[in-house]
Amino acid sequence: HTKGSALYGRGSGTDWQRPEIGDEVSMHYTGRIVNDDGSLGDVFDSSRDRDEPLKFELGKKSVIPGWEIATRTMQKGEQATVTLSPEYAYGEAGSPPKIPSNATLQFDMELVGWICHRDVLGDGCAVKTVLEEGEGWERPGKMSEVTVEVGVYTDTDLKVSIMPPTVITFSMRSNDPVVSGNEMLEAVVKDMKKGSHVIVETTGERCAWPGRVPPHIREAVYSLKLQGWLTVEDISKDRMVTKKVLVEGDGWERPNECAEAVVTAECRAIRKRGSSKEVFVYDSFEHRKIRLMDGDLLDALETAILTMKKGEKALVRVDPTYGYGKCAAIKPDNVRIDDALEIEIVLEDFVKAKESWSMSFEEKIAVMKERKAKGNELFKNYRAMLAMKSYERAISFFEYSTSELSPELRKEVNMLLLQCHLNMAACYEQKSTQNYEKVLYHCGKALDIEPTNIKALYRQGAAYMACEEYFKAESCLKHALELAPDNTAVAARLRDVRHQQKMQDAQDKQMFQAIFNKMQNGEESERATLGESSKSDSRGDPMQT
Repeated sequence: HTKGSALYGRGSGTDWQRPEIGDEVSMHYTGRIVNDDGSLGDVFDSSRDRDEPLKFELGKKSVIPGWEIATRTMQKGEQATVTLSPEYAYGEAGSPPKIPSNATLQFDMELVGWICHRDVLGDGCAVKTVLEEGEGWERPGKMSEVTVEVGVYTDTDLKVSIMPPTVITFSMRSNDPVVSGNEMLEAVVKDMKKGSHVIVETTGERCAWPGRVPPHIREAVYSLKLQGWLTVEDISKDRMVTKKVLVEGDGWERPNECAEAVVTAECRAIRKRGSSKEVFVYDSFEHRKIRLMDGDLLDALETAILTMKKGEKALVRVDPTYGYGKCAAIKPDNVRIDDALEIEIVLEDFVKAKESWSMSFEEKIAVMKERKAKGNELFKNYRAMLAMKSYERAISFFEYSTSELSPELRKEVNMLLLQCHLNMAACYEQKSTQNYEKVLYHCGKALDIEPTNIKALYRQGAAYMACEEYFKAESCLKHALELAPDNTAVAARLRDVRHQQKMQDAQDKQMFQAIFNKMQNGEESERATLGESSKSDSRGDPMQT
């Protein structure tokens, strides 16, 4: 609805989409003048009498303003009654002889459909037209592996080919060499649905596709038919661990941490040998029962399984940085830590772990103890990332409040929380998972529970030292030493902090002295210049008489 116009009597359309600026619209209509008493006059125009819908391009102002507004709110096949006040119709001028000045009009409109035209890259050199919408509503994701039939032609009739129809497969947003030198292709495909067919009229450099379209071509029409795609997820959030869905699973549920799962997998290693690669199967298993996040499998693989649905088949690719270097305790003898990994896995079934809201206090405490013990075991085996997940689950049961517990249970829970927060801080001190902000966070949580905890104060001081906040580091360690005067580790770390602070002070002094000397030299130079100027002035200006 807009000021001066009303839309009512809307019928249902066949799709959620609506036309946009630049689209070529087909509209059936019947128009009447609204009399002063609100009654309707005779029909002054109707496309149905001509048995041919009106075609116009949205945004070109080839129709009255109210039509531009109303059309953009309609769905394909929708029938609507639109009443337009004069400023949204023909205004004061009217449209003689049928429409007088300042007339209010009513239109019965039916949106027959539209042809979608889009300036793909915003420079007018690649204009897309949708010939077939395709199926459903989904479109390829940012890392999807898409399969497209592409043909290049001289004209929109698609008869004379520059490049005959060719089926290509490439990965979205990955600088895939298959589409290198043609950014238009990916820009178009990302908005297509399965089975969609579009043409793109290109000019100038937008025609280019090195190795496929000759460089002298300056006008070309691309025909693209999206056959489908495989969804690819970035498991590690840095593209080092990815999961490509080969077969979709059932429903929408996925396993949670500590779920019991049954999996079948074939594991392959990819080893570099000079300019070539060697690929070999290093392990395979069928119907294997595991408990997720217990460390039975590679950390990266267990994390990927958490994103899968029952019956899903996927290909998990693991960069060496997330490979067996992080899981040396379970590394097969025939795999090296610098091998990339490729694991084809099927999640056959799973049973989710009991959610915390359905547990009694006693059950929660039992799981906390179990998770803390599993975290300790994983940490000792240098699997800090997986250990943290165990500690996080333990903490989650009573993360916000223990006020509802009895004094005895509260004491037990607080001790478990204290230990888990301290262990989390230790995990974040490790080189592979280093994050000093997280160390400070978990030390702070531990000190909230027990303000005099020496381990928490020591790790907090060490973290501040690593962040070069020496004053805060000294404060924490002094407090710890006051509480435990015989603790040699605290005393040694405090000496280190004071030594580093002394060195920092000396560097700061040297830097500020250099700045001061530079400023002083500048002032002396300026005074000398002014002195020379004064002597010159005393001799008089030679141009004066």
